[in-house]
Amino acid sequence: MKFKSYSRISKNAVKAGLPSISVPNLLSMQIGSYDDFLQRNIHPQKRENRGLQKVLTSIFPLEDPKGYYHLEFIDYIVVKDNCYVFIFCGKRLLIF
Repeated sequence: MKFKSYSRISKNAVKAGLPSISVPNLLSMQIGSYDDFLQRNIHPQKRENRGLQKVLTSIFPLEDPKGYYHLEFIDYIVVKDNCYVFIFCGKRLLIF
């Protein structure tokens, strides 16, 4: 597969007097934004009310229509280990 060269576009931009810009590292920006959303490295009790914390606190508490059940959000943790798949969650008393 042959990729199209954009050197012609760059040369024409220089001839037109347009300034050259450097492309930022988009992957690191996305990873940083995601980590900021999760607040992964912050203790659950010390998290600010933004990102996933804000989403969960805005949804909870949940109640059933008759008022018998009440579900509250306390905190969340982010586990890096991917071995907790659906089958093993029941055995390890984890929520999938």
